[in-house]
Amino acid sequence: MRAETHTELYRRYRGELRPQALRWWPLLAAGVKTASKRKLPLLLLFIPVAITTIVYSFIVYGKYAAEDVTQNMGGIRGMAALFAQRAMVNIRVAEQIADANHTMRLFALLAVAWYGAGVLAEDRRLGAHLLYFARPLTRLDYFLGKFLTVAFFGALASLVPGLFICLVAAWSSPKWSFIREESDVLWQTCAYASIWIVVTSSLVLLASSLVQRKTLALAGVFGFFMIDHGLGEVLGEVDGRYKAISLLYDVRKLRAS
Repeated sequence: MRAETHTELYRRYRGELRPQALRWWPLLAAGVKTASKRKLPLLLLFIPVAITTIVYSFIVYGKYAAEDVTQNMGGIRGMAALFAQRAMVNIRVAEQIADANHTMRLFALLAVAWYGAGVLAEDRRLGAHLLYFARPLTRLDYFLGKFLTVAFFGALASLVPGLFICLVAAWSSPKWSFIREESDVLWQTCAYASIWIVVTSSLVLLASSLVQRKTLALAGVFGFFMIDHGLGEVLGEVDGRYKAISLLYDVRKLRAS
């Protein structure tokens, strides 16, 4: 059926135009949904994260559980249990959580690099900017949508596991002693993971904005970390202060502090 007048093809909008506060939200939601469609990378990247989280959670739980155990067994079994209990009691929860956060940073780097390397590169290759900016979308909205997409996967690999281990520590500690005595560990975990996520996400997006292929961006990211760390180690032999050139060294020092 053919339209006879223009009124059958176009109708003037009679609603009210209102500015949208979270214009970056559709980009974030679409980016996370699209990236999550491929299940194999999710499994390869986050199964090690889950295993590490479970291991450290059991260590933290065992430390507090050992404090409440009363030894009433005799003989060799009693001695073995006593030594095991003392070993668990001597564990410092704050150090275990710090070690977990330090380990998770590597998984976060892999996740951020994989999911962020093609975020801007593919848009450049496909010319998607013409479609994005044809809508009421500012450059800041575009950047936030892409940045938060990358940071989301980084948070899943570092911030969420760290907070989960802190939750296990708080729940298993007698009379919530973890919250009363070591609550600063919670804020340190959030700060450490957030700094690492912001830094790595920014570097990955920088690499992605310079090329038009995801593989080239991945090579650029890992090449940067290898050269940066190697240069810091070499110059550090001359003067220890030059080790600060290495980003990985800086993060290790941040963890130690």
